[in-house]
Amino acid sequence: MVFQNKVVAPQGATHFSLISAGAEINFEEESFNFATAQSDKVEIGPENMEALTLTNALTAGSALPILLLFGIEFYQEVNGTFYPLRNGSYNALTLIAVNFPE
Repeated sequence: MVFQNKVVAPQGATHFSLISAGAEINFEEESFNFATAQSDKVEIGPENMEALTLTNALTAGSALPILLLFGIEFYQEVNGTFYPLRNGSYNALTLIAVNFPE
């Protein structure tokens, strides 16, 4: 995938990472199991990005509802150090799926 043609990065961003989160929720007991995964930082540019897999370790075969979220976080690299851009206008996390067991 060519990142530059798919997402508009904020000014000053040099890298990004993709984030996945899964939540298994027990509404009756008011408890949950939450897991996240994050990709390595990828330089913003016209080069192709290798396919990646983000895995959220939740209970296999769970009888509880599971929510899946996906997001992107932008960084600026300065002298070899990555600083997250904390501008809420560009860093995004959204609910992409809800699984209700049968």
